[in-house]
Amino acid sequence: MPWWSWILIWAGLGLALLAVLAGFLWWYWTLVRGILGSALPLFPLLERLTAQLSGLAEHRPIPDTTMAPSELQRLRAVWRARLVRQQRRRARTPKRLNLARRGEHARRHAVASPGPRRAPLRHP
Repeated sequence: MPWWSWILIWAGLGLALLAVLAGFLWWYWTLVRGILGSALPLFPLLERLTAQLSGLAEHRPIPDTTMAPSELQRLRAVWRARLVRQQRRRARTPKRLNLARRGEHARRHAVASPGPRRAPLRHP
């Protein structure tokens, strides 16, 4: 193939790509225009609705969010217990890692071999 045929091929591919992109852009533009055209009558309705909802939000009383002292004490006790468990867990982790690094964990928890299994003795 001569060198100029490659230039024609790549130029044709570039033009095809531009045509596909232009087609997608035109399709997207018509889609957006159609959606906005159908949504335009809804904008005054949305403005009235937001005005009514903002009026409701201004007149709504603030709920009482205070807790009884017994509930607070119970929650604090639960939080303290969780914190203590978390601290104990964090304290155990480095110990376990050090044991594993030294190989002592396997030695500590090794079970002596029970030996070969024997059939139970039967009395005549």
